Amino acid sequence: MDEHQAINLLRNGDSSGMEVLVNQYYLQAVRSSFIIVQDQSMAEDIVQEAFIKVMNKIYQLKSDRFKPWFFKIIINDSIRGAIKQKRIVPLDDHEYEITRNLAEWLIDKNPSVEEQFETKELHLQIIKALGFLTPQQRAIIVLRYYLEYSEFELEYELKIPRSTIKWRLYSAREKLRELLH
Repeated sequence: MDEHQAINLLRNGDSSGMEVLVNQYYLQAVRSSFIIVQDQSMAEDIVQEAFIKVMNKIYQLKSDRFKPWFFKIIINDSIRGAIKQKRIVPLDDHEYEITRNLAEWLIDKNPSVEEQFETKELHLQIIKALGFLTPQQRAIIVLRYYLEYSEFELEYELKIPRSTIKWRLYSAREKLRELLH
């Protein structure tokens, strides 16, 4: 079954189409959300809630552009979650424990020991640096560089001017550049 058939099943009230969508988008959605919220369990919760929203609001999908619609839900909910999380002060000091787990996800399974070390260090530095960006900056970085949306697609999906997109990308990259050097 392909994505279009799964969406048609959902539109007809048959939840069996959800399995195809979950299998296709779950991991990428969790990773995208994690980069924004910096919390694995929160990212998983956001994605699970997004799939529930998909089931309940599939009728709002006007075209067969499921991926942009779904990831817009993920990004918006992740930004809200990250802002809400900022108000919560953690009681323990294990701030980078979860980022180590993400680095393990991203590491190639067959590299040399040196490559593994360098890749892990780089990923940890990037994740740590992303934590210093605002949730909106992290979201635009995820959409542009992780989900590979073009500026045109960002303009269309986010409904904000291209100049604003370019400015957000520029300011996020500059802040990352400062943090990584």
